[in-house]
Amino acid sequence: MEYNLKQISNLIENQDNLEDEKEFKLASVSLVCSIVNINENHKKEYAHLFKKDLNLQEDELLNIQKKILTNRLNINKKIHYIKKELNNNIYQIMLFLKILNKFAIIDGCNQESYQEFENIRDEFLKEYY
Repeated sequence: MEYNLKQISNLIENQDNLEDEKEFKLASVSLVCSIVNINENHKKEYAHLFKKDLNLQEDELLNIQKKILTNRLNINKKIHYIKKELNNNIYQIMLFLKILNKFAIIDGCNQESYQEFENIRDEFLKEYY
């Protein structure tokens, strides 16, 4: 069980393969940014969550946000990539969705943001129901 609990952490702190770590973080932040608008009002809360849950320092986050503008993979491809990296492990997928949900909550759960979260959640889980 301990291995399962560390799997997301291993993907975001992957010293063995830095490219995989960067790709996973890019896909993760892309999904977060599709749900929320990171603005000045909640910047500290977002920064704390990015650091705590996705091991992203502020400078790394800024670099990823710039890449997101040029990396226009659609959301379904990012979801597929993340699921593949999580070995389609439902427990790990649920942990990942919990991270996304935290961002939606900080954003105030406005209807548009939460609808986007639900669309992403449903895409992650469609083969399970």
